[in-house]
Amino acid sequence: MKKPQSIQGEYIPRNRTETPKKNPSETTPNTDSAVLNDMLGKLDGAQVQQIFTSVVSGLVDLGSNALDYGKERELTKRVYAQAEADIKKYASDVARTKEEEKTKRKEIKVNGDNNRNIHLQNMASEANSHVQVMDILRQVENGTISSQELVTLIHLVKSKGA
Repeated sequence: MKKPQSIQGEYIPRNRTETPKKNPSETTPNTDSAVLNDMLGKLDGAQVQQIFTSVVSGLVDLGSNALDYGKERELTKRVYAQAEADIKKYASDVARTKEEEKTKRKEIKVNGDNNRNIHLQNMASEANSHVQVMDILRQVENGTISSQELVTLIHLVKSKGA
């Protein structure tokens, strides 16, 4: 079996309490106006024009990006407003449908109750008619009603039914 190779190089301790300090001149560029003037003075016309063109195109790109961002925000606002309007519309549709269903259920219940009452009245009328017919037939069998009176009674019953 091979031995692992030793690591070559400088050991860097990992002390978490102390962060390595950077030289302030390395982190912040020196942008004093004198330094900028000195740097710009060393450039020839083509280089200055190239820098100017780069800055202008960067500004144009920045403006274009800002306009695109604004358009996207407006589109997002419109979509959001439309979604809110749709939600409100659907909520009102649901509420309206719910009320319609309640009204229909009430109407169905009232119609059912009315139909039941009419049916009970018809049944009572039928039972009453049946009792009367049976009573008339008993009287015919007993001979208390003549056939002429029976014809008159039948005529009366038919005229009441019509």
